[in-house]
Amino acid sequence: MPMDFTGGMIFIRILLPAIAGTWIGLSLPASGFIVAVFLTVCLFLFIMLIACHCWYRRLKLYLHRWLPGLIVQVLVVFVFSSIALSRNPLLRDDHFSKNKADVLIAEISSEPNLSNKIWRFEVSVRQGLREDCFVPLSGKMLITVYADTSGRNYGNGDYLLLPYDFSETQVSLNPFEFNYKQYLANKGIFHQAFFYSNRLKTLNISAKKSLGCLVLTLRQRMVWKFKQYINNEDAAAIGSTLILGYKASLSEEILNAYSRTGVMHVLSVSGMHVAMLLVMLTCILWFLRQRKGLRVLQSLLIILIIWFYSFLTGFSAAVCRAALMISFVIIGRAFNRDNNSTNSVAASAVILLVYNPCFLKDIGFQLSFLAVFGLIYLYPMVYKLVVIQNWIGDKLWSFTAISLSAQIFTFPLCMYYFNQFPLYFLISNLFIVLPVTLVMYAGIAFMLIPFEPLSKVLGWILEKTIVFINEGLFLIERFPYSAIHSQRFGFWYYASIYLIIALLIFSFQYKRKLFFYGSLLVVFLLTSVSSLQSLRQEQKKSIMFFSVRKNIAVGFFNGRKGDIVTGLNRNSKAFTYSVSPLIDARNLRINNCYPITAGFNNNCLFSDGHFYQFLGCRLLIWDRTFNFKCYKRKAVVQHLLLSGNPVIDIKSLRQYVQFDSLIIGGDNSDYRVRKWTREAGVLGIKYYVLKNAPAIELSL
Repeated sequence: MPMDFTGGMIFIRILLPAIAGTWIGLSLPASGFIVAVFLTVCLFLFIMLIACHCWYRRLKLYLHRWLPGLIVQVLVVFVFSSIALSRNPLLRDDHFSKNKADVLIAEISSEPNLSNKIWRFEVSVRQGLREDCFVPLSGKMLITVYADTSGRNYGNGDYLLLPYDFSETQVSLNPFEFNYKQYLANKGIFHQAFFYSNRLKTLNISAKKSLGCLVLTLRQRMVWKFKQYINNEDAAAIGSTLILGYKASLSEEILNAYSRTGVMHVLSVSGMHVAMLLVMLTCILWFLRQRKGLRVLQSLLIILIIWFYSFLTGFSAAVCRAALMISFVIIGRAFNRDNNSTNSVAASAVILLVYNPCFLKDIGFQLSFLAVFGLIYLYPMVYKLVVIQNWIGDKLWSFTAISLSAQIFTFPLCMYYFNQFPLYFLISNLFIVLPVTLVMYAGIAFMLIPFEPLSKVLGWILEKTIVFINEGLFLIERFPYSAIHSQRFGFWYYASIYLIIALLIFSFQYKRKLFFYGSLLVVFLLTSVSSLQSLRQEQKKSIMFFSVRKNIAVGFFNGRKGDIVTGLNRNSKAFTYSVSPLIDARNLRINNCYPITAGFNNNCLFSDGHFYQFLGCRLLIWDRTFNFKCYKRKAVVQHLLLSGNPVIDIKSLRQYVQFDSLIIGGDNSDYRVRKWTREAGVLGIKYYVLKNAPAIELSL
């Protein structure tokens, strides 16, 4: 008999090859030749599949039933690889980076954010002016504008005249630093530009705004309404984030509190928000449940409103997943059809990967689906472990089981990305469940009701409830060991933790000791790996030269202890972004953070402000204070760091200092960096430049 391609669980069968194919496509470079090869393979595999279907008996495929299935799996891999590759904007011939122009005409396609007198926003290039001729162009770019005193504002949908002056987005330069280049690439942005406001011109183009611009404008009005009726600034920011997904106004203190207590998920519009909206809409439209035709109308209205809300909140991967799954459930309920929850999750994942392959590398996408799979597979088993007769106790245990199930499936990935685990996540989640529910329902009503007296009342309720939530979370955050950190390991370490979870679930579900013993074996292997890496870290001694813009930062590490010498403030964004990730990833304890010119003497590090001695290794930081000075004795060091644009040439420098390696700091001007590298090359001196280059670590 011919093969049956119409299985009820088809999306479950193709989910893994779809993920693998998408990952391959995103990992390969943008190349038209590779796309052509992949499409050719897809065509060949499809012809093979049709041949297998038509000549099933003639080829005696019933003796090799695995072969057609294998062809389908490989075909899915190549199809999704082709989709991911073909969606790369750099493959388009009209991309602005491939077409030289005098100026560019671009539309602001995101909400402009003003912080510390610097505007940041995304633009979509529409046209280019070349030799008095306009040519259509495409592509997105990240724009940074240094604001002036004129108070000039930028709005979503505005058209700008930009100079044809841009660069590729920068890679992360320090160990474990956030990969901002990859983050922008997932949004289709590969270039950035920095301008002063006098180099930009806003165009008065009466073009019809896109639906996305209109929705963003509506969201800005809603955000303004939150700020108008909620006096507490943090409460207004959290309200607009909880309801609308607008995160631009959140303070670092709030983000840290929600992250360290394990309730960061409430600040990301996701399944919980969409489910609450579904409950509200079902109650409001209850009168449409009387007849089948009215039930279809009710379902259609609910689906339209849910997708509009998803669009309004930014169309993130997590909210798209929730909207798709709930749409499947609503449609099935309207036509009295049962949905397999696992197949629905798989279907939503496959559809979203077709819509936007870059969702696969989105952290929200990954955590959202893992949490849902945790609820599907783990929640029933966890809930049955404890039987509570009391209704309130049963509800509390049910919510606890939900939190545990979702957390077990997501914590390895959270450790991989964020390197921290909130110990009191159960307390935090139980604490916020009722207040957040009140905030959600009151917030949705607050958005929809136009009457000022009711808006004032709802605004007051929202403010008091959010302030209550914040104070409670700040209290939980101050508990001892509120969040634990560990040394960061590689991807396969955390993948092995998922293997342990799967084996334990199978052993519990199928009552097989073999799965349990397998999980113990993997635990033993992981423990051995972590012990060896911890022992290696304890014995590691090194000097790290961080790559920091317009400044320097040097770390002296002895095992798990260390000291930092830098011109940065330890609480500054530059320090948090460039230096802290390494400290957190290696679980280091920083004893002191010294200013560059400070003199000090601790157990293994000595400094007089320029000369440093660390475990027998000598370092000299040569800066402007050495300008036009002569020295009778020659200093002998292993490493010499040039910092702060000193007036010196390398030949003269060798007369005063004997050094093995020369390091040029990122705080020097481009002119002097080029001059010194040219001189060092002529003299045959080993050198390393930190300006726009990765950090360097020297092991001792």
